[in-house]
Amino acid sequence: LVELIDKHTTRPEVLDQLEAFVTSGLGKGVVRAHDTPNFIANRVGIAGMLAPMKEVENFGLTYDVVDDLTGKKLGRASSGTFRTADVVGLDTMAHVIKTLQDNLTEDTDPFYGSFGTPEVLNKLIEMKHLGQKSKAGFY
Repeated sequence: LVELIDKHTTRPEVLDQLEAFVTSGLGKGVVRAHDTPNFIANRVGIAGMLAPMKEVENFGLTYDVVDDLTGKKLGRASSGTFRTADVVGLDTMAHVIKTLQDNLTEDTDPFYGSFGTPEVLNKLIEMKHLGQKSKAGFY
């Protein structure tokens, strides 16, 4: 996925040519977007990961069960929520969350309230359990 950001000084034909090159030449999908914090995929992905992370304790579920429910059964990567977080890196995930927290408000994003950092994520990072790169994380 490639995001094309239209600035007021960008000529429309330049964006059209770039989109044609990206789709035909590179075989990538294109989304024309406004300039916002993080990429669209990061914002959607992080929101989809934070909800189960916050609710896992409320429902008494294990990480394995949540990964099973949030992986292939939802049409996502088989790794699911927690394994994906470990692969991405828990510190990287926390950085993405902080960027959203620092650059958005309730007025600029209706989902702003959902971008809180789960306590379990903070605890793991504090213990230097950063996921796959440190050989310790959720798994």
